Amino acid sequence: MCEGGYGNSDARTDLARDGARAGPRSVDRVVGHEARLTFDTRKLVKLTGITNLVSTIVGIPLAWLVYFFFSFIGQSFAVSAKLQFDKPWEKFLACVIAAPWLAPVESDLYWMVPTAILALLPAYFIASWAIEYRLMRWLVERSQADLPQLSDPEGRTIRSAVFAANLASYAFLAALTIFWLVMSLVKGPPPD
Repeated sequence: MCEGGYGNSDARTDLARDGARAGPRSVDRVVGHEARLTFDTRKLVKLTGITNLVSTIVGIPLAWLVYFFFSFIGQSFAVSAKLQFDKPWEKFLACVIAAPWLAPVESDLYWMVPTAILALLPAYFIASWAIEYRLMRWLVERSQADLPQLSDPEGRTIRSAVFAANLASYAFLAALTIFWLVMSLVKGPPPD
């Protein structure tokens, strides 16, 4: 048993140290040299899987709806600014504003789809982080009901770990999408 009573296995995995790394050895955020927040690898993978599933099923559609709502506001500003959407930067702006629901401009979809994905990724990131953090904290507290409620430093450890994991995931997705966009622009529109 680890110090502070939060672990029950010698094969422990840290939830995060300063939100920056996770690994197979026991790492902790120490509060008064005794409180630790550690889990065995199997339990951490299970909790992470649950939170990812929920954030995908709930968070992605919710973020899409919020972006969709704000796109109407953006469109009204674009109309009031009398944008003609014939210049490349105006087309790009229109794509970012209308990212949740692209106009069916067949000749431009080769670059509009990856651009829209890039525009939506920050909203998806925020939704995933918020949902996964709250759910992970609740699951951790529930799984350790016989122990005192999580302290602020332990809650910050969970928040930092979930933030770091989501930041890494969404940075990777953004890099892939940027590559897709660049390749699409280099290749040009598909032949008719």
